[in-house]
Amino acid sequence: MPITAITSQPAANSLNAAYRPVMFKVTAQSTYVTSQPPVVYCDIYFGGVYYKTLSKTLPLASGEWQFDIQDAAQEYLRRYLPPNGGTDLYNAYPAMSQVFCRFRSSGINTNTFIVQEGAIPVQGTGTITPVAGGGTQSNTVYVVNATLQHEDNQILTSHLNSFKAGTWSAAAFPLTHRPVRYRLHLGNSDYFPLAYTGNSPLKAIKVYYRYKGQSTYNVLNKSFDNPCPIVLAATTPTSVDSTNQQLSFTWQAMPYYVTGVKIEYRKVGTTGDPIVIFADPNPTTTPTVTVLKGKYEVWFTAIGNCTGGRTGYNNAGIV
Repeated sequence: MPITAITSQPAANSLNAAYRPVMFKVTAQSTYVTSQPPVVYCDIYFGGVYYKTLSKTLPLASGEWQFDIQDAAQEYLRRYLPPNGGTDLYNAYPAMSQVFCRFRSSGINTNTFIVQEGAIPVQGTGTITPVAGGGTQSNTVYVVNATLQHEDNQILTSHLNSFKAGTWSAAAFPLTHRPVRYRLHLGNSDYFPLAYTGNSPLKAIKVYYRYKGQSTYNVLNKSFDNPCPIVLAATTPTSVDSTNQQLSFTWQAMPYYVTGVKIEYRKVGTTGDPIVIFADPNPTTTPTVTVLKGKYEVWFTAIGNCTGGRTGYNNAGIV
């Protein structure tokens, strides 16, 4: 394989600040001969969806190719401001995301053209569905829209662990410098931000609190409906014979908590329930069906440890 090793990367499921280096290093060989490749590529995937590619034409003195994805994280992540005077717990999804990279090498063919290794990913637009590419995949890590000052501990998790008081899950972190005995006064509005990097989706938070003068705690339970990801799918028709066609279904990589993708299809103009098939979330072969020629409506739904309905739709077929 032209990417011979990932020599340095953040630990799996680690929490990283977007305004600090998020570094990856790889070693690589040319795809044509055992020599230095002309270009090495780092394809960045946020939430399992291809976002953009970084490329390098020169390695470090050590022979490694180094990529820092912090600029891409700063572009992708958004701020989240909870409502003033809110009385609930809120998910700040835009401010934090899972991310991994896929690394690809290249070579120069006999016509002296640079040829990239493997399947080249396609970036999504308003009219084009993103398509995942190939390559050697890194650990999946978390990036949060946060910064560290020069006087702070520059390892984000170590920095945040120093502000924990009491018993905490190893996968949960306070995103605040608030002291332990911080009190709210009448009429104040404030929030305690948390980050969670566990292997299963966050289902609920239980908060114990008491007012001044109280000796027992009140309890607030907040359950979260973990939303299923939007299925960015494509349906490609291929003619089989004069009367039949094959419909091929593709979509972006699904996160770990999605256990399958439900596909429903029905010929345009017909009534009744659509035909339903189920596919693996990240199939090794493209799911296909053979149907009569004509246009078909196709719906896609991610299923698993999440909630939500149809999120993908295609109208495709050979007339």
